[in-house]
Amino acid sequence: MWLLACVRVRVRTCVQQELEQERYQHRQRMLAELEQLRARETDIKRAAELDARSLTLEEDRLREMERSLRTRYVQHGACCC
Repeated sequence: MWLLACVRVRVRTCVQQELEQERYQHRQRMLAELEQLRARETDIKRAAELDARSLTLEEDRLREMERSLRTRYVQHGACCC
């Protein structure tokens, strides 16, 4: 009887330790995945900000080109061909 009780306690302890180890590993995997997702989110935000800045610069460049063309048009008059 006593031996059986000892074996049960040892088995229960082993099972609990294995479960704790599995939970720990699962948490570690989830934390690693979270970190990867955060890094990816940061990269995506950075890329979106760069795209927005690029668009703004292009719009400014086109506006300036349009302004320049209008100025030349006014200075040289309409060209009738």
